[in-house]
Amino acid sequence: MRTIPRTQMGWLSMDMSLALLVAGVMAVTSYKATLQAADATAAGLQADAIMALRGAAHKLVMLNYSAYQAALPITRNGVTLADGSTSGQSRYPTVAQFRSLNLGVDNALDAGIYKSLTSGGYDIKITRSSTCTTSPGGSDCHVTGMVCLNVAVKDRSSASGEVDAVGQGVMLGRMGNAGGSSLLGNASTILASDGSWSAVNPYGAVAGIVCARFGWGSEDDDYLRVADSRDPSFQGGETVSGTIYGSSYTLQANGAANITGTLTLGGTGTPGATCTPDGAMSWGTVATVPTLLRCVAGVWTATSTLIASDGAACSPEGRIAQTAGGAGLICRRASYRQLADLAGQAGIYSVATYTQGQVVSTPTCIGSNMTPRMVLLGIVSTCVVAGLGGACNNNTGSFTAQLGSGNVLSIVGSDGSSAGSNATATIATLCTAY
Repeated sequence: MRTIPRTQMGWLSMDMSLALLVAGVMAVTSYKATLQAADATAAGLQADAIMALRGAAHKLVMLNYSAYQAALPITRNGVTLADGSTSGQSRYPTVAQFRSLNLGVDNALDAGIYKSLTSGGYDIKITRSSTCTTSPGGSDCHVTGMVCLNVAVKDRSSASGEVDAVGQGVMLGRMGNAGGSSLLGNASTILASDGSWSAVNPYGAVAGIVCARFGWGSEDDDYLRVADSRDPSFQGGETVSGTIYGSSYTLQANGAANITGTLTLGGTGTPGATCTPDGAMSWGTVATVPTLLRCVAGVWTATSTLIASDGAACSPEGRIAQTAGGAGLICRRASYRQLADLAGQAGIYSVATYTQGQVVSTPTCIGSNMTPRMVLLGIVSTCVVAGLGGACNNNTGSFTAQLGSGNVLSIVGSDGSSAGSNATATIATLCTAY
């Protein structure tokens, strides 16, 4: 048997010890890496849980924005939250209430799932800006809020319970600019991960608090809301099943705007007055008649035919209108008269020669605004020519004719004496709208 020298045995023992040491270090390193990976996964899931509640809170606020502005109760899915900032009220709802409000978080947990967070829960707080008290419908009345873990993110393996900066960083990275946290050195402030917003830490100067912001001005604030001053710039078609009201706000459609319901214009304009912008629509009054106006070249202009009553006062002369039934009207001598009367039924009915003392028949006019008239065209004769059945009457000079009471023809001479019984005159009977 071959014997190993003592010096070689010593070297062999040292090699084996060194190999065991390296293997141990590698095992510890691998174990730590496994734990860190598990922690990162858990921190990411915790961030997802916060963001799910944040999305639900954002939805609740935006779908009830005007109620939050006016400090009114909130009702959804058969559940009513009384207005107030006490736990369980509209501005401090609980996770349990979220599960019953049909906000998409039916399986949300009441407590956190990462390290120290399992001993705490979530606070969901909604706030109104100070201007909401005096002007709840104003554009400066903002509603916002935060979902916060109500305990700090700490490393429980640390003897002093230090903030778990790694887990905190993973969560903020997962939450985007909606997420924020309180940091060592400035623990009284919740600061967004990208520095885009900050808020007072609701738990005081406690580092390691993680929150997610929602509501007005936050990430994904893509809801239109009451008194919204932003232009949504819709790219596709929009359907409105209710009623659109516009007064001081402008509803503008660059393409076709099809409204099957009611479009109510609350604004008013004055025909001929300056306006802006071109294309704006408003109600105005023309000769006491409500008229739709359009801003054309900076001036309010009537856009459609006026609706008026037959015989109603009007101005100016010649203005065109129509009755509610569609009959055409024109302004004549400060009153609306039917065009049909003027165009189709006005005119001369007869031209005839009438004898002294004869009654001239009044024409029957068709049309509500037509007036019967008899017009003297001239005197044919005032005596019978000598040798043809009589002598001229003794009245010399010029003669005049007129229709007296009962439309009786009367022809007299310059001295007022009546012409002879055979005196005649030509008279036209007609209907006019004047």
